[in-house]
Amino acid sequence: MTSLAQRFWNLTARGFEKQVLRLVTNQAALRRLYDRLAPISYRRLKDMHFAPALIEAGGFTARGRWCTRGTGAQAGLLFYVHGGGFCIGSPRTHGRLVAALAGAAGLKGLAVAYRLAPEHPFPAALEDVVEAYRAVLAAGWDPARIVIAGDSAGGNLALSLLAECKRLGLPRPAGCMAIAPAVDLSGESPSLHENAASEMLLPEKWLAIALDGYLAGADPKDPRASPLFGDFEGAGPVFLTVGAGELFRDEARRMRDALQAQGVAVSYEEVPGVHHVWHLRFGQSPEADAAVARMGAFARACLPRAGDAPD
Repeated sequence: MTSLAQRFWNLTARGFEKQVLRLVTNQAALRRLYDRLAPISYRRLKDMHFAPALIEAGGFTARGRWCTRGTGAQAGLLFYVHGGGFCIGSPRTHGRLVAALAGAAGLKGLAVAYRLAPEHPFPAALEDVVEAYRAVLAAGWDPARIVIAGDSAGGNLALSLLAECKRLGLPRPAGCMAIAPAVDLSGESPSLHENAASEMLLPEKWLAIALDGYLAGADPKDPRASPLFGDFEGAGPVFLTVGAGELFRDEARRMRDALQAQGVAVSYEEVPGVHHVWHLRFGQSPEADAAVARMGAFARACLPRAGDAPD
């Protein structure tokens, strides 16, 4: 049964956030609004720490925000790509979630910045994410101790990065986690329409505007835009999580099936009674706390254990 706290946040998502997205169609205005609302909407725990991140190594650059929790040893890096329909959001809006996930995983969190549409359409965002990953590698981070992750559009970019690693011959990360990822921008998933009423956060109209601004006429079935069509053979384990009533439910199901068909180990969960990216409500709902804990456990399991022999 859905907790009272999560029911409250579901109502907030449907009654306020969804209406804002429906009414405010100017992406620049939405960005400013979201940047102001996020610090007062999401929980900041006392042991969370944040700092600007700038990594320049090997001719590559990564920008974003360091997001950590606690003072214990960190076993590696959580490389996180924020969501927001490719048009809104930032390392600041998602920084607290990144810190929560990093703390649960025992990792140092890096929330990666990337250029946003419609000012910077596809493939600008993916180019920035790939460059940031190259910078992290050049700075000396061990790919066997890197877990990449993202939510919604950021889940798309995290999965696209995983496929790009193979295409470009880059060392692949230990694992990948995607929260309600948009993986087929051609709009062919039935739940994009079937779940229009049960979707608590994303209006179909806003989603269409955001994706049109991102693609800007590009082929939506280009694997770099829609990772559903990517090559993942040989990739490490992937964790997929989505709300049962979301527009992106079938996106996650289809991504699971595509990965498994290529021999990739997939952990998949479909959670009822939660809004899009409910994980942002950690510290405010037991469902979000449990989801963050599950992702942390998955990330820890991806990392080599002490005494493991190198490949």
